[in-house]
Amino acid sequence: EKGRPTDDIIFVMLAFTGMRVGELCALKWSDVDFETKEFSITKTLFNVNGNKEGYELLTPKTKQSVRKITFDDNMASLLKKHRLIQKEQMMAHRYMWHEGDFVITREDGYPMSPRFVHYRLKRLESFLVQDYDFKKKLHPHIFRHTHTSILTEEGVDLRIIMQRLGHTDAKTTLSIYTHITNKSKAIAAHKLGNVFDD
Repeated sequence: EKGRPTDDIIFVMLAFTGMRVGELCALKWSDVDFETKEFSITKTLFNVNGNKEGYELLTPKTKQSVRKITFDDNMASLLKKHRLIQKEQMMAHRYMWHEGDFVITREDGYPMSPRFVHYRLKRLESFLVQDYDFKKKLHPHIFRHTHTSILTEEGVDLRIIMQRLGHTDAKTTLSIYTHITNKSKAIAAHKLGNVFDD
């Protein structure tokens, strides 16, 4: 099969929030505030061998990784639809449902492991290579680059991007930021050239 029901929510959330995959897997419904439209990032999920019962919730990578990430109405709508699907799964598996309050789960309520997210992405990559001659190697971290690129192209300030990503050091963010802004400068120069020609 090319896609699973959870693929959409996983990859959209990674691309539009800038969360690390472990942060996404550790996210609980109690961390989602629909009133203020914010995610509270306070933990990361560690699961060394993919065993569903062998997960641990750890403190995030750095002090700056503890943060709030705002989301919009589109994300709120996607989350609410996902929660309805999850409630149906909960009813179907009520005698063996793991009551962990996780947003991204397996079919029995246990949290999805970062390894499984990586596996899903590799599965999708193989279909893209087969059907579209896709050349890029995919890994969950690429969505943080996507998030940075989207925000940079929309003119969002570097400090806000860093806060969303939970970065302490600007070096990583700046490399993507500089690449996109240089591209934007070239486009601006080209557009000005067209106006000048006219």
